[in-house]
Amino acid sequence: MSTRKSLYARFNQLKSHPRWVRIPLGILLVLGGVFGALPILGFWMLPLGLILLSADFPWAKRILIHLRLGWRKMRNRWRLHFGKKPLPPLKSNANQSTLD
Repeated sequence: MSTRKSLYARFNQLKSHPRWVRIPLGILLVLGGVFGALPILGFWMLPLGLILLSADFPWAKRILIHLRLGWRKMRNRWRLHFGKKPLPPLKSNANQSTLD
């Protein structure tokens, strides 16, 4: 089993958990990520909350895709700055999950 398939399987496992658990936990993580400059709370909570919410809401999936593309652009700028080869562009397949 390749890494890609296992990540897709993990993402699809989110839907097996009750929706009443996923949505409040996702909202709490997003709110905690907004206050990322505070101790214990961090910016790491924002994408994690969006991953949980993206199982139920298309708007969260779109935001997660935009964050992922922005992160890829920033990494490529840094790679070019330090003389490394840029990463290949992400596939624009509509069926592709937000997790690679």
